[in-house]
Amino acid sequence: MPKRSDALAVGAPISRAVALAIRAGVDARVVRAEARDTRVVVEFPAHIAWVALGASASARLRVEDAVLRALRGRLPVAIPVPILASDDVCLRTRVSGQSGLEFHQSVMKDPALGAAYAVEIGTLCAAIHRALPASEVDALVAAGLPTTPVLDLDDVLRAARTLVDPRAGRALALVDAHQVRSVTPTDCTFLHGDLGSHNLVVDDDGRISGIFDFEEACFGDRHHDFRWLPSFGEDFMARAFAGYQEQTGAIVDVDRVRHLHALVAMAQLGWGLRAPDEHHRTGRTVAQTRRWAESAIDAVS
Repeated sequence: MPKRSDALAVGAPISRAVALAIRAGVDARVVRAEARDTRVVVEFPAHIAWVALGASASARLRVEDAVLRALRGRLPVAIPVPILASDDVCLRTRVSGQSGLEFHQSVMKDPALGAAYAVEIGTLCAAIHRALPASEVDALVAAGLPTTPVLDLDDVLRAARTLVDPRAGRALALVDAHQVRSVTPTDCTFLHGDLGSHNLVVDDDGRISGIFDFEEACFGDRHHDFRWLPSFGEDFMARAFAGYQEQTGAIVDVDRVRHLHALVAMAQLGWGLRAPDEHHRTGRTVAQTRRWAESAIDAVS
């Protein structure tokens, strides 16, 4: 349940989520609720509800539901299934399993486990990118699917301003390069938008069994979905990219992935500086995120 300070802000959204769950005939006992930017997430025992705060957030939820309906039965793992929706609330099934974020720690300690996980991530990414034909992607874009991947450059710049040279200069150069980079049509595809361990679940055998959080789904540069992978190391990346290429025939530009990795690390640091009370959801302290961002900048060629 939300903290006492948040209770007033999320009280009405929780009530709307519970009402929709009751209407759908599912167990409406609230397990947890949390405000997240322009939406509130309300978790039930086997379902999850997203409550939009405002018209633009409501429109985005409707696009997410359309994406989930289009993907149903087309991926090798479980995804949330839309159950019922109102103007500002979407009720979906929960994807159950061991947290991918926790599993990430095991992977980092066990090379054999990491090798298998790398291939699975590459294969899953290929499945997502190939799941929808162009005609369905076009229809989703017409319905509001974004054509630019999410990257909060304000947070990136906020982080860059706290760095010292030469890292600060390199960070700003990365932002400039990102803003002028053109993406070839062959590199544009349907994206999950935030494909990292934090949005995956695994089964008891350590196999990826589900993926969730399609909030940032979009049509854009395929490299965006790989931007978390450098955190796993060079061997992991190579295995993941080889698996992806085997499935798609597309060659991944590793330097571009490293650039995006540095930018997302800075965005996470900027978020931590802007909203330290929310940053705990990353599983890192702000100091740890700073070290990650500095390391990611240093790794860019």
